[in-house]
Amino acid sequence: MPFTLSHAAAALPFRRINPIWPALVIGTFAPDLQYFIWISDEDRSGHHFPQLLVLTLPLALIALWIFEWIVKGPSTELLPSAVQQRLRNWKTKGESGGGVLGNFISHCFYYLEWFVGPIDGLSARISGLPSDAELETTAAMALQFKSGAPASLSMSCASYAGSGHRIEFFGEDGTLALHNPTTDYMRGFELWYGRRPATLERVPVRDPDDAQYADGRIAPVARLAKLWLDAIEQDGTPTPGFTEGYRVQRLLDAARRSHQQGTWIEVTNKDNQESAA
Repeated sequence: MPFTLSHAAAALPFRRINPIWPALVIGTFAPDLQYFIWISDEDRSGHHFPQLLVLTLPLALIALWIFEWIVKGPSTELLPSAVQQRLRNWKTKGESGGGVLGNFISHCFYYLEWFVGPIDGLSARISGLPSDAELETTAAMALQFKSGAPASLSMSCASYAGSGHRIEFFGEDGTLALHNPTTDYMRGFELWYGRRPATLERVPVRDPDDAQYADGRIAPVARLAKLWLDAIEQDGTPTPGFTEGYRVQRLLDAARRSHQQGTWIEVTNKDNQESAA
């Protein structure tokens, strides 16, 4: 098909199996994405192996991420409420891999292990709105790290005038807190540190890359894209990558089972299995 948008027609035969349409349609566009990046249609390597795997697939995943997390939400909010209800999809339903775990807790699991180390066990409870229990909005968890440190994790996306995003680390001799009281996911974070006997003081943090853009989402997305593209060019392995994503998915599965079974779930790194205790 000579026109990129016409590629979406290739997705129509799959409508009977109820696919995830954004992923499927972007997949049909993916081989042509390189034309829009290089501004040239001379190189067609993205349509053939091995570039299909090392270039086209990563570009498709980046495009899907941008659509799901940056474009889709604001675009949907412009539609009438009746239409918005009809557009409910896997991202709002826990049973389909979305809900509060897939949308928010996945990020928390990743950065908590980045900060503190592997999570060895957890207990989770998930709830939704009284008028729509299927729409998961709130999660509360108790965590145990391999180091022996305990943690609590709570998140709600249906809290009017909530306290924002706050991460706190408490030690015998000091405290470190990262807090964002705003509704901006990317900007507004403040770092606070205090060591006994002093009080908490704000630590100045400046990001020259972020300061270039009016939209706070551009700098972090650009960094992720650069990691992928640099790894492709240098034949390396990007971090975070599929390994970290798989690890987070295992933790999400453990949290889901903990909620369903009402029990503590041990997460064992040795054999990549979890067991109920």
